[in-house]
Amino acid sequence: MIDKIEQIMKVDKETFCEFLTCFYNKGLAQIVCDYKDNKNFWFRRMNEQFGINDMFIYCEDKDYFEKNIYSFDGSVITAITAFEIPSVQSNWKMSKRRQFCKNKTLDNSFDAVKLNETHKPTIEKSVSNTTKDNFSVAVEFGEACYGIIDKELQCFASISEINKADMVEISWIHTEPKYREKGYAARLLGAVSDLYVNKGMLVTYHCDSENIASAKTALKSGFRELVTETILEKQPSP
Repeated sequence: MIDKIEQIMKVDKETFCEFLTCFYNKGLAQIVCDYKDNKNFWFRRMNEQFGINDMFIYCEDKDYFEKNIYSFDGSVITAITAFEIPSVQSNWKMSKRRQFCKNKTLDNSFDAVKLNETHKPTIEKSVSNTTKDNFSVAVEFGEACYGIIDKELQCFASISEINKADMVEISWIHTEPKYREKGYAARLLGAVSDLYVNKGMLVTYHCDSENIASAKTALKSGFRELVTETILEKQPSP
């Protein structure tokens, strides 16, 4: 079943960019899946290193969708469907996420600084705990992260490479508060994405559907929008 899903995603990896990212996950999780046909399947990560147990569904059959979400014992579902998600508000908090990709470069003359352990004192001064955590993970697991630094951190981006699928996901981008609304994020995102596109890789990026500024940054940096995903978060029992 995993082979069938992998073949589908590799053929249409732009649509399935988020799925591919989670599917491979550098071998840090156990994958279980169900394959009904090319239009209806799901997989989930279990025992993932950072405690994430989530489910990813691609579906055109409402009955198949409902059957599987109600049998799922985890906490988060990401879904791409051909229909509006049924009313599940009593059990799930629903949100939308916009997915972008880039496979053509812009004329970007800016060179991003690739960060390493020597930059740790600078990163530790960031106001963002997520930035500090992402930098630590990058150093520990050999991932890459980049920044704009002029005596202090101005903007930071971390990436996750999926070499088996020739893809890169921009997993986090952050601008320090006093440098916001000055174009730093678009500048860094454009440079980092161009770097990997020039290596023949598809670069992906996503943001919450309500984060208009983030979406504009992606489009300004040469990305194009692909799909909108539905995120379902299970609500605690009353």
